[in-house]
Amino acid sequence: MGRDEFLAKVKKAAESGAVESRSFQTPSFLLNDTEVNSQATEIFKYASDHWEELATKLLDRAVSLGWEVIRCSNSEDAFEYVESVVSNLDAKNIVITSQKSISDVGLDKLSEDDIDVVTVNSRDEMKPGDMRAKALQADVGVTGVEFAVAETGTAVLSSDSETGRLVGLAPPVHIVIVKRGQILPSLDELFLLRKWQSVNGLAPQYTNLISGPSRSADIEYTLVTGVHGPGDVRMVLVD
Repeated sequence: MGRDEFLAKVKKAAESGAVESRSFQTPSFLLNDTEVNSQATEIFKYASDHWEELATKLLDRAVSLGWEVIRCSNSEDAFEYVESVVSNLDAKNIVITSQKSISDVGLDKLSEDDIDVVTVNSRDEMKPGDMRAKALQADVGVTGVEFAVAETGTAVLSSDSETGRLVGLAPPVHIVIVKRGQILPSLDELFLLRKWQSVNGLAPQYTNLISGPSRSADIEYTLVTGVHGPGDVRMVLVD
């Protein structure tokens, strides 16, 4: 088999399972600032206009990776789902971020059920040690996402003033809220938006890409779930 034939077979195999994407022929690092700004606008529009298609593909891929995924028609339904999870787990302590997607769901109302609800974000007046302790004591952490990626079943969490890093890392159960316009077809779009953020002084300090429950393997290849992060991950898609 010649080189060209081999590469053609690899390309065909890779494309056969890929999500249809509006990916770009030119790598984002070769684009100038004007081109990056223009294509970022197109990506945001695409994500909003193709919500149903992207949500369906994200759901299918995420489930295959170990996420529990539910679709909700509004924030009220999302609240009822989170409330049911907390009740079924008999959770007494949850930590949440102050992202708009979380405040829209109104999770602070869980305190009426004698649940200790603590908001953790990077601008909080709480001391770092206290924030860490609250996150480690929590039974459930609930966050929004910056983006989700349909092709890889990934939740993208990044640093900002409304997000505490440990909310999605320390508790054994992590619930992410994904809203319309936040689902990207593939990592290609994510990388271009990262360049767009850099061009405009908006790049986050860190990014976590979460593609299912935490998994670790020892030297004998024994796979263990939930050692270095949540072993139970759930995704709520809010129309």
